[in-house]
Order: sequence, then C-alpha cells, then structure tokens
Amino acid sequence: MEHDNEDTTNREATVGTAPITEEEIFDGNADDVFSLLESESDRGAVLVGLALLDSEVENLIRVKFDVASVRYIESLDFERYEGDLVQLIKQQERVRKNLLKHPGLLSSVAAKLDLAFCMGWLSEDCYHDLVQIRKLRNTAAHSVGRVDLFGDLQTRALLTSLRTTSDDIRQGMAHPAAYRSA
Repeated sequence: MEHDNEDTTNREATVGTAPITEEEIFDGNADDVFSLLESESDRGAVLVGLALLDSEVENLIRVKFDVASVRYIESLDFERYEGDLVQLIKQQERVRKNLLKHPGLLSSVAAKLDLAFCMGWLSEDCYHDLVQIRKLRNTAAHSVGRVDLFGDLQTRALLTSLRTTSDDIRQGMAHPAAYRSA
C-alpha cells in the first residue's frame, strides 16, 4: 500500500465526512486554474476544465478507497493472515487501480461522479454542476465548428443551469467580451 495509516488518516481529515462543494475542489489553486482556463479557447477551457475536475474527483475516490482499505485491514485477525496480509494489500491496490483506469468500472467521468455523489462525497449542487459541465464537455468535444460558450443556445442553457456559479455565468453572458478580457 502506498500510504501508511497516519498519512491516510491525515488525508481523510482533510477530505472530511461532509460532502465536497465546488469551492473546495480547487482549494488554494483557484487563481492558477482560472489563469490556465482563460488562456484557452472556449472549447479548450471546457476540455481542460473537466479534465482537472475529473482528476480532483478521482483523487477524492482514491483517498476514500485508501481510508476504507486501512479500516478493513485494521479490522482483520492478523494471526489468520500472517504473511498473506501483504498479498491482500497488494491485491486491493491492483483492484482499485483497475477500477479507475480504462476500461474499469470507474474510468469514465460519469461513473466517478455518480459514485462520489451516491456515497455522499459530493454535495447535490456540486454533483449537479459537475454533470452539467460533463455535458458541456461532450458538446464541445463533439462539435465540428467553433465553440462559443456564451453565444450558442445549447451551451448557454447548460451554463445558466449551473447552481453554484450562476452570478459569474450571468455576468459573462451579459458582457461576454468584458468577461473574457477581465
């Protein structure tokens, strides 16, 4: 296993038991993320943005897996397992990696979001917005023409349905040129 018990416990304390909100996803890195996204085209911003969000949700799942694994191993009768305990830990790590990498059950963004929400790790609003951003990403990725987040009716509808960033989105739609240059 990559992390010892103390490290896993510290990461669990950081993640906590309350659902994660959008504001917490990029805690401390928001300025860097926004700078990166502003340097991209609309299509690029959506693709890169969802890739970053997907990475954060996957990290959340990994932490939760590690915590659950440590708790499970601590509950075992160590005398029964003796030398097999290391093999059990390695097997669990392989299974977790296979779940998250393609074509694993949790390799898609949608599957990760659904799991995180159903386990109570994402708030309802955060889950809703991440699903909308995933739909926006699919629209951008499969569009042949230019992607205009504020000009296209379909992307505009997805943006206005966001719950936690609606003021920023409305400002951008009212003054797209000013929003992009700000």
